[in-house]
Amino acid sequence: MSLGQFYTPPAAGSWLVEGVGSQSPMHICDLGVGQGELLLAARRRWEQARLLAADIDPDNVALARCRLGVAECRHVDALRYDLPSLLGIEEGSIDVALGNPPYGTMEIRADHLAILRHAGLGDVISPRRVTRDVVFLAQNLRMLKQGGELAIILPEGVAVNPAFEDLRVALMVRHGLHRVVELPRHLFQGAEARTVAMFLQKGRVVREILLENVMGDTVLVPLARACKRLDARYHLLESATGILLGDIGPEIQRGALSHAEALALGHTTFHTTTFKHFPRGRVRLGKVPDCPDRWLARAGDIVIPRVGSRCLAYAAIIERGGAVFTDCVYRIRVRPERRELVIRALRSLGGIAYRLTVAHGTCASVVSKTDLLEFPLQ
Repeated sequence: MSLGQFYTPPAAGSWLVEGVGSQSPMHICDLGVGQGELLLAARRRWEQARLLAADIDPDNVALARCRLGVAECRHVDALRYDLPSLLGIEEGSIDVALGNPPYGTMEIRADHLAILRHAGLGDVISPRRVTRDVVFLAQNLRMLKQGGELAIILPEGVAVNPAFEDLRVALMVRHGLHRVVELPRHLFQGAEARTVAMFLQKGRVVREILLENVMGDTVLVPLARACKRLDARYHLLESATGILLGDIGPEIQRGALSHAEALALGHTTFHTTTFKHFPRGRVRLGKVPDCPDRWLARAGDIVIPRVGSRCLAYAAIIERGGAVFTDCVYRIRVRPERRELVIRALRSLGGIAYRLTVAHGTCASVVSKTDLLEFPLQ
């Protein structure tokens, strides 16, 4: 079984602990203690606090016991519903919870759904969307007393993926989520996914949320806008926009065929790998293939990658001919007098930054049609 472990670097552990507002907590827990960096930082800041630790990996528990001394370290699965009794505490008794969860999908048990319900999150996420980190988040929220604080590292998807919008609303409204910080891309050794740090305080009334990017730029966002995305990059760009792509009535179409299906037709194809052959963004092709229009990108159409790992910065306009475009590419059609405005905006540094910002996913990132409609043209 893969445990999905990515250990917290010492500097990140110290920074996370410093972000907690509590001055003299009595009970502190880390339910996935790993190598103990979070509780080591907590012990340095709050010398008198009782430290409780859990981990499913016996090697981690042994190491934590050596490094943490007085901490109470238990070898236990932190995603069990009866965890409070296994730790010898009552649910809702922890002053500060710190966490860097295990990641990845897992088989969802009744225990996990019960944890979500008791944390007030059972009605905001589909069981098929539940991952280890979401259950870990809910388990920590169960542990907190009224006024208790949670500082937790989570995959960026929780903050930006449309599928988690209801979860974000619940975290803000029900659990006092008041600050989200984007973390450096390669903070965890061996991990490609972006991560964020979330700071919550049980019972706190939140009307706006503080978002911070990796450069330290901050923006305060009202809850009504924050529920869509919780990354500062997006909201800082949004605050500087004027007219949007959606305002000019574009037709945005994803390709109907996979790359293999398109190649099998024997016609000219336009895939994500095609963009590199047209670095200036001006595409001239041969005769338009005899295919249904919904399959074709032709003269006047703008094409951009929909999905990819290193190609999302590309954008091009077809000046002549046509090709079958794949399902990894978007075809954008606008009125002729708007085409140059749109292609210049897409190929500008700001346009590239926007698409790289809104793209979500771990290895191959995806730009959604909704985000394209909100693409700033000025």
